[in-house]
Amino acid sequence: MENQTEEWKRDWKQGYLKEICGMANTEGGVLKIGIEDDGKIIGVKDPEGTMKSISDTIPQTLGIIPTVEYDENTGTISIIVEKADIPVDYDGRFYIRIGNTTQIAKGRAFDRLVQRRSETDWIDQPVVGLTYADLDNDAIEFFKTRSTKAGLIDERNLTCSNDELLHRLKLSDGKNITRAGALLFHPHPEDIIQGSFTKVGKFDSDLVSQDIVSGPLATRLDRIIDLLYTKYISRHISYEGVNRVETSPYPDKSLRESLVNALVHNDYSARNPVTIMIGDDVLSIHDNGGLPTGWSLDVLLGKHRSKPWNPTLADIFFRMGYVESWGRGIERIIDGYKGTDSKPPVFEASDYHFLVTMSPISFESPVKPVVTYEDLASQVCKIISAMGEASFKEICNGIDVNNRDNTVRRIIKELESKGIVEMTLPDTPRSRNQKYRMTK
Repeated sequence: MENQTEEWKRDWKQGYLKEICGMANTEGGVLKIGIEDDGKIIGVKDPEGTMKSISDTIPQTLGIIPTVEYDENTGTISIIVEKADIPVDYDGRFYIRIGNTTQIAKGRAFDRLVQRRSETDWIDQPVVGLTYADLDNDAIEFFKTRSTKAGLIDERNLTCSNDELLHRLKLSDGKNITRAGALLFHPHPEDIIQGSFTKVGKFDSDLVSQDIVSGPLATRLDRIIDLLYTKYISRHISYEGVNRVETSPYPDKSLRESLVNALVHNDYSARNPVTIMIGDDVLSIHDNGGLPTGWSLDVLLGKHRSKPWNPTLADIFFRMGYVESWGRGIERIIDGYKGTDSKPPVFEASDYHFLVTMSPISFESPVKPVVTYEDLASQVCKIISAMGEASFKEICNGIDVNNRDNTVRRIIKELESKGIVEMTLPDTPRSRNQKYRMTK
């Protein structure tokens, strides 16, 4: 079938230069001549003349040189187009491929193509007058610590000066810090790039509360997560024995990956913040990055290679161990919901935005026998009786309780006060060889 990188035409016409232009501006592709729209092969009547027309017209009109091949077995001609380093226009218009269609590049897609002509992404352009001295050294040290633990940075890059480190990471032109460097390490990046903060809001029928999370992007992920769990998201409380267990209603893997994606792929040139909206039964994260040129949501949800909106930011987050850089972000968000009864996350995307909406997972509460204080005391006595003498750790292991749990300590002390249990080394109560035995 025809798709983003393959188009069929029954014969050659100059109007098909739009398709060639669109392929060159997107991912490259092949235009096959001599095939009907339904895939029926009819061949080319004048292959020699057609190939000459193609070879003359495309370079003169589009300024690119494709590979033109003739298949003697089928009588078809293939025009193989590579992705152009510099965007190509046809009659003053830029075309792109979206699915199996060719469209005029408008709005954000047009801006991206123009940006490619400048050879430097907007986010990688230096900010005149912004130097290393303006950055937050604590944020840079945080990056070093994370990168060291992740093992994804050359040790030589960590032993050089911070100024040299930023230059090696392509966050500086040697004199001025780039916009990416400002986002990552400036104490107030919104002073450099308007709207570069993250906005969090709690909604009922109306706005209940909100917060702004600013500061260096390199340290922002952990600060956002801390804010969500201390103010906006209540963890589910359960018990395993006497141990308290807290579980997030939104799978940690899915929530964390969604936040990373939003921070890394947001289009900061749009001057709009990443937003996180929390309701009673929904959490949504919205960024302004949108889909890569020529991609559809189906492409994003399927197997695909990594194509970050901001490669420089993606590289820094990769070195810090936050992203894999394998194009599996969406897959990991969905994986967090596997094994739960809740519906998987829902994704919406266009050239201008990306939105992920997550529902809380359901917590079933099967009826379990209540473990009372007296039950635990009885179990402690049984463990000591069975072993003759038992250390505190052995007692905890015997009833499957964390040995830092104070409940067991209180039970042992109460049993001692009642004359039921006694220490084997009463004169040295803190001895590491201390054990307990039943009294006569």
